[in-house]
Amino acid sequence: MQTIIHLSSIFRAAILIVAISILSGMGNVVAQTEKETYPDPKPCCGLLMGGGGVGIGFGHVQEMTGLRFNWRDDGLQSVNGVNVTFWVPRENYLSTVNGLSLGLIPEAGSMNGVSLGVLGVTGNKIHGISMGLLGVGAVDEIRGISIGGLGVGSNKKLSGISIAGFGIGGRDYIRGISLSGVGIGSGGPISGVSLAGIGMGAGSDITGINIAGIGIGSGGKMAGLNLAGIGIGASGGMSGINAAGIGIGSGGPMTGINVAGFGIGADGLAGLNIAGIGMGGGDYLKGISAAGIGMGSSGPISGIAFAGIGMGAGGGITGVSLSGIGTGSGGTMRGLHAAGIGIGSQNIEGIAWAGVGIGAQNIRGLAMAGFGIGGANVTGIGIAGVGIGGANMRGGFAAPVIIADNFQGLALAPAFTHIQNLNGVVIGPVNLVRCGGKNNFDGDNLIRCNDTSSNGIQIGLYNYARKMGNGMQFGLINHVRSNRKGMRVLPIFNRKFE
Repeated sequence: MQTIIHLSSIFRAAILIVAISILSGMGNVVAQTEKETYPDPKPCCGLLMGGGGVGIGFGHVQEMTGLRFNWRDDGLQSVNGVNVTFWVPRENYLSTVNGLSLGLIPEAGSMNGVSLGVLGVTGNKIHGISMGLLGVGAVDEIRGISIGGLGVGSNKKLSGISIAGFGIGGRDYIRGISLSGVGIGSGGPISGVSLAGIGMGAGSDITGINIAGIGIGSGGKMAGLNLAGIGIGASGGMSGINAAGIGIGSGGPMTGINVAGFGIGADGLAGLNIAGIGMGGGDYLKGISAAGIGMGSSGPISGIAFAGIGMGAGGGITGVSLSGIGTGSGGTMRGLHAAGIGIGSQNIEGIAWAGVGIGAQNIRGLAMAGFGIGGANVTGIGIAGVGIGGANMRGGFAAPVIIADNFQGLALAPAFTHIQNLNGVVIGPVNLVRCGGKNNFDGDNLIRCNDTSSNGIQIGLYNYARKMGNGMQFGLINHVRSNRKGMRVLPIFNRKFE
């Protein structure tokens, strides 16, 4: 039978000692109409120095308020105040300790307040401050400040500030500030500030500030500031600032600032993306993208894109693109585009410059190339170091050699021009208006050599027109084959004379 000693002086001292601890835990005490009991009989007797369940207890005083000491707890119900134990508890999963818990491995079903263990702290729910030399572990939840020499872990929820020398884990989620010497892992999301010496992984989203010495991986999305020494990966998508020493990859889109020493790959890239070697966007690249070697997208590229060697898009490229060697697009290129060697696209609109050549089905705007420019339809201004050619050309062009099926505009050619149908002005030493062979094509239409004609002005040393329309020739020798005899070859000037 429990012995009770009524000593008022001791009672007052105990109340002063545990007052703060009582207040910190009272909010967690909930009245129950039906109390759950342990399946096996438990020790029931101890010594309580006080009255009314309040005072100083020794042994198995299972319910009390005040200061309690016991060698080894078994079947504890509740303590409001200070609970001190010296050995590993047996069964305490139904107990509640509100206040201060001290011992080799303090344990309770619900621990609220401060829990300090020589080896560790364990319980179903741990709320407040908990510290253990080996670790802190809970079945349901850890909330507050938890420090473990090796690890801090919860089978379900972990929130607050967690510090561990080896690892931190929370099956449902980890929230708050987590610092681990080796790793941090959660079966659900990780949010807040997380730092791990080696790696960090979550089965769901990772948000906030996350830093790992080697890698960070997420089964969902990553948002915020994520830094890893080697790699970062997310299956859902990434947004914010993500930086990795080697690579960054995402199964979804990446937005914000992404920096990798070697490569970046994602379903889509938007924002500022920088990679030391290469970059790939599955669906699109948007914003500012820079790669030391190359970048590519199966869809469009838009914004400002820089590549040390090459750039390619399955769709169009819009904005500003610069590449050391070449740029290619399966769609339309609009804006300002420059490449050290060549540019190729289905359509080019805007300003294009290439060290060697530019080619497209349709070119519209300003095109400049060190060697040549070619397209089915070339409109605007074209300048090339060697030659320009097109089925249909409109605008102003300058190159040593200019060849076109149909030409409208002005051509300046230091070598020669060769045009089938002229509606404009050509200037050069040799200007030919004739078919290149028996038959030629203007787009989808067959042009026969008999249909070729000059309805423009030819200026040069030697001008030739197979058939003259409303055009004229000015030069040293002017040859119109369709003119009547005696008027076919004339000096200075020639026109249509039938």
